[in-house]
Amino acid sequence: MSLLQRKPRPLKRDSTSLRDDREGGNLTNAKQTEQTLRQALGEYDKTRLKAEHFPADKLVLACQRAARLDKPTKKKKIPATNTSRVYLLWQAIASKAAKNQLPVALHGLLDAQHTKPGH
Repeated sequence: MSLLQRKPRPLKRDSTSLRDDREGGNLTNAKQTEQTLRQALGEYDKTRLKAEHFPADKLVLACQRAARLDKPTKKKKIPATNTSRVYLLWQAIASKAAKNQLPVALHGLLDAQHTKPGH
């Protein structure tokens, strides 16, 4: 059976426990992050992400965690540590939408506008 025909495996553990705030600093490079995702998801290909691996109801939690881990510099444009700052993109997208246009699972992104680094 090809990879395209294979059904995705269920998460091996609850995705909320994949990385908690205390463990967030343990991943120091992309290779470690990919290994952790493969272990938790059963499969991971950064060039072919699967929506079912990243459920919308976990997105707000991921953005909140990313904001807490992000340590801005004095100029606030360049992060002090390795980060993708994708959470800022999600917040920007959500801020341009009316609340009734967003799935209920993403409403928390509107509240997250007040948790930007340095605020």
